[in-house]
Amino acid sequence: MNSVVFLSLMLVALEGAAMLLLPDYSPGRFLFAVTVDPGFRASSPARDALRRYHRVVACVILITALVVILLGSRPEWAVPLAGFIPILAGMAAFLRERNAVRRLAPAAPDVREADLSAEDERLPWWISLAVPPFAVLLAAGVYLRAHWADIPERFPVHYGVDGPDRWAGKTPFHVYGPLLHGAAIVLLMLLLTVGTFYGSRRTSQRRVILKVMVLASYLLAYIFLRVALEPLLEFSIWSIVVPLVLYTIVVVFWLYRAFHDPAHPAEPTPDDRWYLGQLYYNPDDPAVFVQRRMGLGYTLNFGNRWTWIVLVTLVSTTVGLGAVLR
Repeated sequence: MNSVVFLSLMLVALEGAAMLLLPDYSPGRFLFAVTVDPGFRASSPARDALRRYHRVVACVILITALVVILLGSRPEWAVPLAGFIPILAGMAAFLRERNAVRRLAPAAPDVREADLSAEDERLPWWISLAVPPFAVLLAAGVYLRAHWADIPERFPVHYGVDGPDRWAGKTPFHVYGPLLHGAAIVLLMLLLTVGTFYGSRRTSQRRVILKVMVLASYLLAYIFLRVALEPLLEFSIWSIVVPLVLYTIVVVFWLYRAFHDPAHPAEPTPDDRWYLGQLYYNPDDPAVFVQRRMGLGYTLNFGNRWTWIVLVTLVSTTVGLGAVLR
């Protein structure tokens, strides 16, 4: 079994596991992104819906893994793409069971939304922990400058199935570019964290999500550090895969506990403002960021005009960075 097939199987397993756990990664008041009474989850219709969903996703995972093994690495694009099949199939099964729950679940009590507080609320002290990743990237730049003579005149900057397929010359732009790119992405993550703090409701779960975002800045800084030091130090692909897997495991476990902790009640939002279980549109809601009903973190309120400003800023910044630091 070659490395491409092995990594593809890992991707299928991770994405498949995420989809299998998706119904459990919702606050207790929701089932398949539908507001239900607390006792409905233990009812026969709810258990039947969960069994059908898990059965479909498990079958798709097994079939996809078998196809990956049979294909080997031919064609090259098909095997990595297989990792997305459990996501697509899982979402289709999720939406089917969502419709079933909406028909079968007793009407839930009317939701009363909590308005955004107008009081001045200071950022928590631990937001400052997002600063060290910048220091790490700066230290990497100093290291590269001190070892400039050891950097080869040409070095790989992109890898394909058969190894390096794009090279760059020894110029300040190409040597320091990954660090500048990383600093910009980490800064964008920090600004998004602060924006989420002020643009979402004052709930206990908000702080949990923000801590995950701060932790993500360390992972991003490490990845760009590893890319920047590639001309000087040899790294295995596992130096990226292992941290990504560990981060995912920690975040999944952490958020699972938060979702099922009675001390962290779910954010109330009206059912009729959710589309396909994950798109929220409510012009009457002042929040820009709202808690997801399925999955992890926050999503945007597409009925709020500030949402579009956030989206334009994110897209333009990302595209600009890719064009300038390409």
